[in-house]
Amino acid sequence: MVFIFLFICTHFATNIFAIVSSCNCVFLLYLFKKGDVFMEFGEFLGILVFGVVILIGLLMIGSFLALVYFTIKALIKYIKSSEVRKEKTIIRKSLGEVLKSHREKNHMTQEFVAEAIGVSRQAVSKWENGVSDPSTSNLIALAKLFNMSPEELLQEVE
Repeated sequence: MVFIFLFICTHFATNIFAIVSSCNCVFLLYLFKKGDVFMEFGEFLGILVFGVVILIGLLMIGSFLALVYFTIKALIKYIKSSEVRKEKTIIRKSLGEVLKSHREKNHMTQEFVAEAIGVSRQAVSKWENGVSDPSTSNLIALAKLFNMSPEELLQEVE
């Protein structure tokens, strides 16, 4: 999605720059051909319109450059956050490992745990594999099912 937006902005900025450049060439040719020192009102209005077109072109180019700058800055921040993302994954997996170890220690199946707390077997599987985390109410229900407090369950998580 971002790349499509960048492509459209680049295309638009390029077109604006081409229009501004061609207007500039036509205007300069007009001035050299005319050769008058004094301007009439129409010529002044033409210069004013040309200036506005130049400003709009510069604003578009500036907007595009700002978009590129902030996109690169966001990508760098995302790349640098890989340690945080890895740590979060480890924590999720360790919570899943704790849940799985207690389930196996109590000789329970995923289906039994799911039926006991009112969720699907796939939800229990996702918790144990670290794909998702149980909600607070489900975590409390799991702790009761394993005959322990929620605090004890969470203290085992590294």
